[in-house]
Amino acid sequence: MFISYWELDAGIYQHPHTLLAKGYGDIRALHVVRLLEPDLKAVLISRTVMGNRVVDTQRVTRNFPYGKGEVDAVGIYEVLGGRIRKAWFLMARPACPERKPDPSAQRILCEVGPQITQIKRD
Repeated sequence: MFISYWELDAGIYQHPHTLLAKGYGDIRALHVVRLLEPDLKAVLISRTVMGNRVVDTQRVTRNFPYGKGEVDAVGIYEVLGGRIRKAWFLMARPACPERKPDPSAQRILCEVGPQITQIKRD
């Protein structure tokens, strides 16, 4: 049902212009992988509608490499004819779960969408 809200040639971007998925097939594949996460949950914090644009602020619970954590996200959707034509996403740094790093490790890696942010160990 989720995919029925998207145009056949819709695009998903990491804000401002990095293409993550283009077209119905790519968008479906991207979400199938994400929806397999056992702890995935999004809570809508706010929604603003301006003409044919919708801006959502969400708090997302996800499974990161070192466990369950939360990340704040903003989604900007361009809607035409009742379907999403384009979507842009901005992600904050995740609130990584507490863990005891391996003493030999030089950094802890925490996944942020398609990017990897390196956090130096104290």
